[in-house]
Amino acid sequence: MKSRMKIVLGLVAAVTLQAGMLDFLDIGKAEKAYREKAYDKAIRHYEKLAKEGKEDALFNLGDSYYKAGKYQKAIETFQQVKDPSLKAKALHNMGNSYARLGKLDAAIKSYEAALKIKEDADTRFNLELLKKKKKEQEEKKKQNQKQNQNQNQKKNNQQQNQKQKDQKKNDQKKSDQNKKDQQQKKGEKKENQNQNKSQKQQQKEQQKKGQKNDKSQKKQNQTQKQQSEKKSQKQEKKDKDKQNQQKAKAQKEQEKREKEKKEKSAAAQQRDKKEKMNKEQKERKKAAALQKKAVPISDMEERKWKKMLEDRGINTLMMELPTTGERKHETKPW
Repeated sequence: MKSRMKIVLGLVAAVTLQAGMLDFLDIGKAEKAYREKAYDKAIRHYEKLAKEGKEDALFNLGDSYYKAGKYQKAIETFQQVKDPSLKAKALHNMGNSYARLGKLDAAIKSYEAALKIKEDADTRFNLELLKKKKKEQEEKKKQNQKQNQNQNQKKNNQQQNQKQKDQKKNDQKKSDQNKKDQQQKKGEKKENQNQNKSQKQQQKEQQKKGQKNDKSQKKQNQTQKQQSEKKSQKQEKKDKDKQNQQKAKAQKEQEKREKEKKEKSAAAQQRDKKEKMNKEQKERKKAAALQKKAVPISDMEERKWKKMLEDRGINTLMMELPTTGERKHETKPW
């Protein structure tokens, strides 16, 4: 704990001199219950006195609510205090109650309003402390936002680079396939030219031989025709088989591309789901961190500061701001 940190816990006990005997009894019971830390009992007595229009009892009722940890009720009670001599203290205590609830802006306004009525060192200290805390929170929030923006930008760049790599890879595949198809067409064309050339050569030779023997030429022509028809049928079958193979290959490539597309879509959905889960987890952590800000002081702290304040004779409230981390059990004596 910082040496400058101060917690002032006190009870303003104002007793009206002209009160009746019953009022004295109720005030005594209320003060006794407060001293014994029976705050719920003190609240009941002060509520009764406050209903009778006793302004000091209304102030002490708010103080009892504060000590009982009922900060919202304390705020509502302090707001009803109209006595000019108690108004500044009531606003100071309202600031403490708002701070306990983690409402820094409202606490700052309450402290500022109290200082407009009366300058007070404790109130001024609390005000400056809260302003410093608020500034730290705003700076931390800005840093977190900047960090999130950088992470998102980095992620977008990675996704864009991956898309460019995939596109380049697909373009290379198409280029390789086109080159392969062109080479295959050139080979087929050359093979057909060789076959045609061979056929023409054979026809010339057969024609020369046919001049010597018409019958033999006719027979040879018939044989050649049959062979040519067989070759043509064989070539047609070969072309047909080749077309079927190309169609099967194209269909296989199409199925492969569709499969890759589905896998990429599934991967993108998985990434989106993971991002959503991470975002929800961050929000839960953030909510948990906000809840930890309103941790009340420990009993050891309260006893130590109460004794110190009794020695000093201070009767106004001062509180320590809740920290963002979890309060640990004290291991060293005060």
